[in-house]
Amino acid sequence: MSSIEIKTVTMKDGSQRLKLLTPYHPDLPARLRKLGGEWNDTTKAWYFATDLSAQLRQVCVDFFAIDPLADTPPDLVDVRIDAYPLYESGDTYWALGRALLRRPGRDNDVKPGDGVSIISGGFSSSGGSRNNPKIGYADEGTVLLVRGVPRSAALAFQAEQADYTITLVEQAPPPALLLAQAKAAAGSLASLLKKLDVEQRHTVISELIASLEGVE
Repeated sequence: MSSIEIKTVTMKDGSQRLKLLTPYHPDLPARLRKLGGEWNDTTKAWYFATDLSAQLRQVCVDFFAIDPLADTPPDLVDVRIDAYPLYESGDTYWALGRALLRRPGRDNDVKPGDGVSIISGGFSSSGGSRNNPKIGYADEGTVLLVRGVPRSAALAFQAEQADYTITLVEQAPPPALLLAQAKAAAGSLASLLKKLDVEQRHTVISELIASLEGVE
């Protein structure tokens, strides 16, 4: 999925504005216009008054299950979709905050979206009409893999789907998340050490050093 970002920028007239970058979603523009958002086709970004940070964060959570101003990176998983008997009457199948599948034209193959793989099965070679292509039905045995989905969105999608099986596949934690967790653990340990006397501190530190031996 494309990056999601909220930041304060200085405009040409010297004023301050909030700049929002998100992936495309068909329902997003109407929501952002209600907040007074202005689209800039050159920068491919939305601009807002600087006092709307909380509202923009909530929009990002509602559409993409990601808060771009959170202190820690999002908890991501991969999602396996045993898609049969998925049916889509339009040319794009939207789920998990992104376009999972798209048929560009009636006689075009169905294409996976950003971060999506069709790992088995598939769809018919054509669907719909010339003016209104549609994805149609998934073949029996069709399986999709969607990478990098926020866990909260994956769990909600899993709970609402009754017709096909959704499986969460754990990812290796990203380095940024591991670093954040390590810093948090170090801070907690430092707070605990302050409550101990000198001898107890030396004992804990010695045991910590011993446990870290061999860690490169």
